[in-house]
Amino acid sequence: MAFVMMAAYTNYRRDPRVKREAEALVEAGHRVIFLARRQPGEPNREMIAGVEVIKTPGLKNKCTSFTEYLIDYGLFFFLIALHLLRHPLRYRLIHINNMPDFLVFATWLPRCSAVR
Repeated sequence: MAFVMMAAYTNYRRDPRVKREAEALVEAGHRVIFLARRQPGEPNREMIAGVEVIKTPGLKNKCTSFTEYLIDYGLFFFLIALHLLRHPLRYRLIHINNMPDFLVFATWLPRCSAVR
């Protein structure tokens, strides 16, 4: 069994694309931790079909300007990197499922600072 971290700037419950991918990994015998945005009224963590979903806070529920969206996206980027720094060497696979692709760089510093 491998630990897999997945992340997407989305609502996990409402995004069938990421749910299918995460649940397929669980069915294949992997432990999946998924980082997603938290919506109002949702818990910080929950287990959904075998996937541990950790929900990160956002700037606000719905961004109304490009600047708010950019800051909120930057916060999500920072929270991915922070999670990985707190759990070095835990994950065998990290899957970032998002556009724009720059979210993959949230894994760079934690990966370089991990001691093997």
